[in-house]
Amino acid sequence: MKFFKNRTVALILCLLIVVCATLLNTHVKFGGLCRELTDEFYGEGGIAPDLEIIQEQAKVLAAIGQANGLDVSALRTATDNMQGMLSQRSVGAAELYRYYDALDREVKTVSLQLVAKGCPVDAERFTACLSAINTAQERIRVSGYNARVRDFLQENDRFPTGLLAKLAGVSMPEEFA
Repeated sequence: MKFFKNRTVALILCLLIVVCATLLNTHVKFGGLCRELTDEFYGEGGIAPDLEIIQEQAKVLAAIGQANGLDVSALRTATDNMQGMLSQRSVGAAELYRYYDALDREVKTVSLQLVAKGCPVDAERFTACLSAINTAQERIRVSGYNARVRDFLQENDRFPTGLLAKLAGVSMPEEFA
């Protein structure tokens, strides 16, 4: 008991309690705000559902490309990679963007090859596929998600909040770009 009566020990214990309480509070409250933005990304009307549409339509495009004699292996790989990343839900928006960008490049490559062939087999399905992809990409483009993340980070990712968040194990939201 004499140990706890020592002023230095008492001061250290008090500081330890304050630090732990601050980190716990940061993890619970600030972490909740960060999760809300992440949930917005994955939720209905967010970016992830449109990425799923693009990924599904890329599968259709791969089938059309294959029916037209094109090598669509890179498109299939990019499609599978995107599907794997979307299924994790714990992947940050910035990392998802890298997979989306790779998929988008492959979609454009196969689309241009099909257009260069003239009238592809299943031209109606090809047009509908491109239309669905373009619509999903437009919804992503006009989404306010990135602006909300920028505003959130501008307001909250500074000293001491940013440091406390990292110490508390809180994942900050990321822009999809």
